[in-house]
Amino acid sequence: MSLILRPGPVAALCLLVCTAAVMRGNPAYAGNDDAAASLTVCARAFNAGDFDKALDACNATLAADPQNAVAYFIKGSVLIAKATVDAKGNPIYPPGTREALQRYIDLEPNGAHSADAREMLRYIDTGK
Repeated sequence: MSLILRPGPVAALCLLVCTAAVMRGNPAYAGNDDAAASLTVCARAFNAGDFDKALDACNATLAADPQNAVAYFIKGSVLIAKATVDAKGNPIYPPGTREALQRYIDLEPNGAHSADAREMLRYIDTGK
C-alpha cells in the first residue's frame, strides 16, 4: 500500500519551471548535456507520475552531475511518493529518501525547495 503523497499541479508546474530555470543560462550545465537532458526527463516523469522512470533519470543526472541539487530534491520526492506503510500504518520509506532530501538542503540551504525538503524531513523524522 502506498502513501497518498503524489505530485499536484502546483508541484508539477514548479518542478518544470525550476528545472528550466536551473538549466537555462547556468554555466554548470555548459558542456554537461547528459545532466541537463536527464534532469528534464526526471522532472517530466515525476510530473507524469512515472516514479520509476523519474528515479532512473534522477540517478542518471546525479551520475553526470553529483552536485545537482534539483535532482536530489526530485529523487527525495519520488522516494517519498514510493513509500509504503506497514501493518500498523507506519510509513516505510525506500532507502536513500532521507539522504536525498538532506543532500538537497546541504547543496541549496536557501533554495527554491528548501522549505519543502525540510518539511518532508520533519515528517520522516516525526510523522507530523
